[in-house]
Amino acid sequence: MNYLLIIALFSLTTFAHSGAPPKSFGFMEGMTHPVVSLDHLLAMLCVGMISSRIGGKAIWQVPSCFVLIMALGCVIGFYGTINLLIEPIISLSVIVFGVLFLVPRFLTLTATFVTVGLFALVHGVAHGIEMPIFVLPEIYIAGFMISTIAIHIAGVGIGELINKLPKAVRITQMTGGLLIISGTVLLINAV
Repeated sequence: MNYLLIIALFSLTTFAHSGAPPKSFGFMEGMTHPVVSLDHLLAMLCVGMISSRIGGKAIWQVPSCFVLIMALGCVIGFYGTINLLIEPIISLSVIVFGVLFLVPRFLTLTATFVTVGLFALVHGVAHGIEMPIFVLPEIYIAGFMISTIAIHIAGVGIGELINKLPKAVRITQMTGGLLIISGTVLLINAV
């Protein structure tokens, strides 16, 4: 996992919201949007891994919270004019999620819901801002919601795998450190 973060850190595709319009706006574009963007991909994986770290019902509740609030944020972004600091806040989400790996006592369910919910709203607003008026929003939204769910599931799987390793605490701390570094680089590029 740590090697994947390092490779992804130096990936040519950094932000999903570069301002350049995609060639079409269908279901597949919605599906690929979170996957080809390092900031979104890392944040989505983190949500799954954090929910796995908490365990119990949080494994499905935290990702569900993210997906539902992200959909609400998409509607706000599509119909509103909010565009202030979206990319830096998305990069900041990677940093904050990294901190949650380093300081597990902040992983209470309530604090996690609040944190994940706030960042989900911003991720959704970013999706909504980029959605053109001439498409059926439901198709694009369904695409990125399904993709996000799949990434959350992958994050839970990675988290469960790490939790079973003998040095799980150390691996989690290293992952948190790499996420903070990655998020910082993304944040510098976003401003």
